[in-house]
Amino acid sequence: MEEQRKKAYTALTKKLLAASSQQEQIQILQQHHDLVDDGLIKMIRLIAADFDEQESNSAKWLRNLAQYLTLYIESTQPTKADFKFLLEILKIIDDEEEKEQIYELLRQNQDKLNSRLANALRIWADNTLATLETEQKSALGYVIGNFSIYLQEFPLGNRADNIDIVITCARTILNIFTQTDFPQDWAGTQNNLGIAYSTRIKGERAENIENAIFAYQQALIVRTQKDFPYEWAATQNNLGLAYSTRIKGERAKNIENAIFAYQQALIVRTQKDFPYEWAATQNNLGLA
Repeated sequence: MEEQRKKAYTALTKKLLAASSQQEQIQILQQHHDLVDDGLIKMIRLIAADFDEQESNSAKWLRNLAQYLTLYIESTQPTKADFKFLLEILKIIDDEEEKEQIYELLRQNQDKLNSRLANALRIWADNTLATLETEQKSALGYVIGNFSIYLQEFPLGNRADNIDIVITCARTILNIFTQTDFPQDWAGTQNNLGIAYSTRIKGERAENIENAIFAYQQALIVRTQKDFPYEWAATQNNLGLAYSTRIKGERAKNIENAIFAYQQALIVRTQKDFPYEWAATQNNLGLA
């Protein structure tokens, strides 16, 4: 895992170097916010040292970037209040409190629904999971999953921040529910991650849709027509929606892929068995 993260740091640094504008660099950082930490700063400084003898301008730019990211991380560093709120909301969800009580706590803490809370969740989960047994991990996975559902439906706060917290929830859950040990939960989480990326406001729209398509395709590895027909059809419909709005690639090919996905969904979503879903997918197919 550590080696993979180092490779991800290197790839992100090269991507930032290749960016044509500051705005593009900001978008890249937003897209890869889960990699923006002290490890990235160390990698940037290492690469800057390699550039010293060859490209002094690149080295200088990288060092300036490292300074900027240091300030950025300090501004998004979770506070004790963020961790306290995170544990409080997870506890009342774990205690299966009424939906109204959960929403009331979210309403009272809208100021904490931001990137600091997403970072708090990631840091807390990384530290906590290592201390838990398998059953405890799976229980925590369901709690975090329920939190993401409540937040996805929460009508208040900053919508862009809420969706990014949902994405962090999904990525955290995928560290718990692996494809090997929890295939159904893993696939369901991949599907939910795809939905979150499809509606994401931050970052580059084209990249968000690519992430959504990839997540849906991952879900379909487990959600087969034979084993999980209803879920398979739902994910096929979601995949069709993503292809319908895809920016990258050839437009005509994207629409053909959308049409095929909708047609696949309609194998299961029949008028007789699932009239509402059938009508929705038929409408999507007509639009495509």
